[in-house]
Amino acid sequence: MIVWIFGSTSPFAVELITALRTAGHDVVTFGRDNTDYTEPQLFVRGKPEPNMIIFNQHVSGGFMKPFLNFHPEYHRDFTLKPMYEHMDSILLFKIYLIEQFKNTKFIFVTSSIAVLKEHGMDLLAYRMLRALEHQVIYAAAADGINAIGICPGGLCEDNTPEYAGKTVALALSDVKPGKVYFANSGDEVPA
Repeated sequence: MIVWIFGSTSPFAVELITALRTAGHDVVTFGRDNTDYTEPQLFVRGKPEPNMIIFNQHVSGGFMKPFLNFHPEYHRDFTLKPMYEHMDSILLFKIYLIEQFKNTKFIFVTSSIAVLKEHGMDLLAYRMLRALEHQVIYAAAADGINAIGICPGGLCEDNTPEYAGKTVALALSDVKPGKVYFANSGDEVPA
């Protein structure tokens, strides 16, 4: 199987790649150094169609701060424009790949934080970015495309190989498309 992985330099990504290659898959890695996210048509030209695409990208772009801390006076001066501009080309790139490779399985390494209800205003911008990913997963699956999310919540330095193995096992399984799953248990994240 040909697997494309976007976001390949973190310790978790290195373990994902190792697990996939150990399972006998041909893994092609992409990142900021070899991908122009603003030109998806040029990017795919001449490349063999992948069987699976894994998006393991850091999406926060500095938006991990509490929502109201961007402007000390009052949040009315806050604009979401920088957040969306950061995410814009990457999100549109992902959508282009989904539309281009409808028979490919898409894995989003994402977060369950987008659906957790117990958070207040903390990390709101980050949760909104992850929610955008969830909507892409749901929309792709509604169109018959095999797209899932996998949340590696609880990932730490001590369990990176274990979580990578569980993420790969889940990615290679036949779980229901259009859902987000916990990597550690394989359970569906409640929406």
